[in-house]
Amino acid sequence: MSKRVLYLLPFLIILFLFVNSPKTFATHQSIPDANATMNNGFSPFEVDKNSYNKRWNIKGNKANSFTSGSRLAYDVYSGASGNSLKRSWAIQNSNRWTGKSEPYLVFWGWSALVGHHHHGANNQATYILAYNPDTREEKMYKTEMSSLSATKDIEYNRQNSNENSIYNACSSTAKNKVNTDCNMFYRNVGFKAWLPLNELFPANATKNKWHLYIVKNVEGRVVYDELRLPFQFKDLEHSYGKVSLSSGINAQKLTMLNEGVARRDYPRQTGYSGGLYYDQGRVYQKIDQDESAGAAIWYGVNSPHDSGKKRWGSSAYWGFGGDIATLSYQIDKKSCPDGSTVNMNQDCQANVTINHVDSNTGKTLKTDNKKATVGKSYTFSAEDKGVFKDSKNNPYVPAPANQKFTGTTPNNNMTFTFYYKVSLPDPSSIEELKDSTEGRANGEFQWILNKKNEKEYSRIEVNNNSKITGKHYETRNLDYKINAQGVFSVQDNEIQSYYVDDPELLKGKEINYTFSYEFTNHYSNNYTCEEKQGNDCFQWKLKDITPVWEDKYKKKATWTKKLKADHKYNESFQFTTSSQPMLELLVGRKATFNGNESVSISEQQVKETFTIDKLSTSLISQNWKPIEEKIQYQSGLNNKFFIIPEYMYYYPSDLDVNLQSKYSNTSPFAYSSYAIPLKVASLENKSISFKSLDNFFITKNTGFVFSMPSSITAIADIEKEAKKQYEDFTNSMYNDEVLNTYTDGSRYYLNINGNGEQEPKKWYTDNFVIGKLGLSDVTFHVDRQLQFENYLIGSPVDKPIINEQKESTIIDINYPHSVTIDTTQIQDIKEIANDRSDLLHSFRSTDIQEKYNQLKNIIPQLSK
Repeated sequence: MSKRVLYLLPFLIILFLFVNSPKTFATHQSIPDANATMNNGFSPFEVDKNSYNKRWNIKGNKANSFTSGSRLAYDVYSGASGNSLKRSWAIQNSNRWTGKSEPYLVFWGWSALVGHHHHGANNQATYILAYNPDTREEKMYKTEMSSLSATKDIEYNRQNSNENSIYNACSSTAKNKVNTDCNMFYRNVGFKAWLPLNELFPANATKNKWHLYIVKNVEGRVVYDELRLPFQFKDLEHSYGKVSLSSGINAQKLTMLNEGVARRDYPRQTGYSGGLYYDQGRVYQKIDQDESAGAAIWYGVNSPHDSGKKRWGSSAYWGFGGDIATLSYQIDKKSCPDGSTVNMNQDCQANVTINHVDSNTGKTLKTDNKKATVGKSYTFSAEDKGVFKDSKNNPYVPAPANQKFTGTTPNNNMTFTFYYKVSLPDPSSIEELKDSTEGRANGEFQWILNKKNEKEYSRIEVNNNSKITGKHYETRNLDYKINAQGVFSVQDNEIQSYYVDDPELLKGKEINYTFSYEFTNHYSNNYTCEEKQGNDCFQWKLKDITPVWEDKYKKKATWTKKLKADHKYNESFQFTTSSQPMLELLVGRKATFNGNESVSISEQQVKETFTIDKLSTSLISQNWKPIEEKIQYQSGLNNKFFIIPEYMYYYPSDLDVNLQSKYSNTSPFAYSSYAIPLKVASLENKSISFKSLDNFFITKNTGFVFSMPSSITAIADIEKEAKKQYEDFTNSMYNDEVLNTYTDGSRYYLNINGNGEQEPKKWYTDNFVIGKLGLSDVTFHVDRQLQFENYLIGSPVDKPIINEQKESTIIDINYPHSVTIDTTQIQDIKEIANDRSDLLHSFRSTDIQEKYNQLKNIIPQLSK
């Protein structure tokens, strides 16, 4: 027995103690790019950022130790086994990731970080990194994960073929262990690479090559190594050339990387090898390979130890010779631009498409299809003027002129476009406006009385308000005229509105109105050539559109009207009991027209209307009548009811003596000796009422009538004024009270003086004058009458309502009481009798109480 066997015996004894205790160990840390299967949404273009950033950090190698964490073992399958997970490389079309069918170079293999940690579906990922040595461009693609397991291929002292039972399994946390210390599980280590050929070899590339690297990420530890192949793939046909993947002429040289690797008689042989091991570091010639089971490929080599016999070993312990695997593409045919395929040494034909296009509209007038030899010269020219014509028979002209394409035919189809423009005649023309009319206007000629403001006298507003309603291209020389002989004459080119401050100036005059304008319904479209080539014009631009005013097209329309100014401004009007209560006054005339100049012009009068209460009044006795005159108003101009309070008087025929001087008539009108000023009590748009400017009051006991301004309304002030006026007039003490209030103070109290001139059943004047009223600033004289049926107070002979008059002495009456007075008393009595106050209303004493008190002082017996 050799020394090596003796050393292994104790170890083998220990081995058999554990071989019957299979365990399954799970991985401990998932990574984002793990579990990359089609079912889990695999995409070759989804490269994890961590894997990409660390792709060049750690260089791996199968020669590195188990404890280094960088012992990267891998194989690429040749497809000899027939296993669907170990197929040979191929070109496969897929539309899974770009939405369209594209070619991918696919190959199958496996990879593992041997000794680093247990491998599972969730903690590992494999990438193929392509590097272009000419452009230094990198492209990294993720591989699709398969269920292949390399556990049994790498297991030390393998005793069975059960993937879930290994000798001396490492703990779940163990890392970087030599398999002689413990064995790791290497599950889901198979991969399928997808390399997009259109991205690696674009359509315009004739030659290109990429060095391939394998990148492994196990729980975030990223290791890379050159991808080397111990065999030569057969070239694949792609597009117009061939794709090859090779590690060069020394690819089948295999170097033993480890000590103690048994020389097996057949692939995956188990058990003791009889002490037959490969020499570590020695190069062997590969003569066979087996991919039938497991993940790792078993290689058969020519063994010098065994007289050149074939001996087998797992790829996990072999170092591949040759160069880094190089993916290249070589074109040997070419596709011609016209769609044909020819050998590289043959001439190609290119399709030549010649479009003849209207450059203004983009419309293709004609398309010619021709051929040109790649690399040979060509010449193509535009068609002559008039070959093409538009729908109006206008000729097309090459624009620009002398268009020509010359050159050497490139290796692609060519399209040439010749541009043409239509040679157009001058489109300038005279046109008539569509739907145009003869002269038409909508007008209003008028004069109306008008006030600048409520406080000023009226003026006359004259208007020539006419507007063109005809449809014309253009109008001119609008002419507005208004004139009244000897008063004014105005002419304008726009609507007229003037004022005559004194309406008296136009009384009885005729106001003449004229409106006219010139028009044309024709216009000229004037064009200028914007784009000219020789004698041809391709584009006419409308320079302007102008009216045509030649005599042939010019017309004039005229409207005239005379309006009489027959208003009654500033006049006075008298209303009697026999006249009508309503008065209409002309405040304006309007003439309107709408149409052509032959249309009739209608005329209408504008009036204001006043309605007066002119009824006479009959009273039962010498009582009172309210002073409240009302005038109703309407206006065709819808204006307010204007009043300038120049004349406002009520004319009573008689007044109490104490009031006669106060209301002596100083007005211009002699209707009575007395005139009571009036005020505007209320003013509305359609009515006005007048009351007395002063309020009149009467006392209860004496019937004393007095007046005071209507602005005084307090009862105390009214009583105070009653006392003052009574005592001033009678020279007697006031001991009375006022009957009425200020709310009914606008009254005329008939004079009940016994010496008065008014008698029952006789009519007396009851007039009032109001001015100035309305727009006409007129003054109204209202002549009414007033009578009473009976005296209010007087002798029974006169049958008054109330008898307060002293009658004749009654004789033959016996008086039981008597008073004797002496001469001195008689003289004193005479003196107080001579000092009596005047009788009020000619019959009522105002000093009785005062004189009685004086008499009691003279005759003391009267006090008993």
